[in-house]
Amino acid sequence: MYAVGGFDSTQTNVVQSYNPAANTWTPVASLPTPRSNMGTTATTCPPGQSGTCIYIVGGLYVTHLLASVQSYNPASNIWTDLPPMPTPRWQLGAVAMPCPTGVGGNCVYASGGADGSDVLATLEALDPPEHTKH
Repeated sequence: MYAVGGFDSTQTNVVQSYNPAANTWTPVASLPTPRSNMGTTATTCPPGQSGTCIYIVGGLYVTHLLASVQSYNPASNIWTDLPPMPTPRWQLGAVAMPCPTGVGGNCVYASGGADGSDVLATLEALDPPEHTKH
């Protein structure tokens, strides 16, 4: 289990991994962009990487809404910048599910959220194996 970013009097870039067998938390590579109120999910790593990665989408940094998408690979302890979402937002949901028919693999979906003045009814997807937005 991972605790990623959040708010501690300001947005933080701290990332920690929990090991239930040892009952310990361990710091890992920090988020490249401090943020809170982002969407988080896990699925297949981007091309050139293996295993399962954690994906962070959108969020809030100070008063700036973020469209950025980043993945964390626990095996290599590195973060990767991915193509940004078309719609910057915070307080959104993120889930990894099969991509639309004809695309194949799993996509990271960003759903809803807020743009600072209104609640959003948008759904956007990133296909990690291809680095393409849908």
